[in-house]
Amino acid sequence: MTLDNREKFIYLAGQYNQLVKFYNVEELCADKLAEINESFPEGVAVFTIGTMYRLLIPQILPQDIDKVIYLDSDIIVDLDLNELWKIEFGDKPLAAVTEMSNGINSEQAFSSCRAGYVNGEDYF
Repeated sequence: MTLDNREKFIYLAGQYNQLVKFYNVEELCADKLAEINESFPEGVAVFTIGTMYRLLIPQILPQDIDKVIYLDSDIIVDLDLNELWKIEFGDKPLAAVTEMSNGINSEQAFSSCRAGYVNGEDYF
């Protein structure tokens, strides 16, 4: 993200009394990213870098943060996120909506499913 775009994003968030923080995942998780690259030599052909980043959220964020809402950049939100925030997960570490429940054939759409790394029914 360019500095100009960051400043625009910070300004927009400020208009709604919100704070935006940016984390450099490549610096903060260099060891984990190297480990992932070794485990999956196919690299981004199987998993996008965005997939890897979201899996590293617990390592990136401060320990005192106990809940996160992660939304892909292509998600349009037209409701109050507070409703989503109030959902309790019990002892589960995360909740997700599978791609199949969105009408997407994951087995055909995602290389990680085609390669057998992830069951298409479970892909989110």
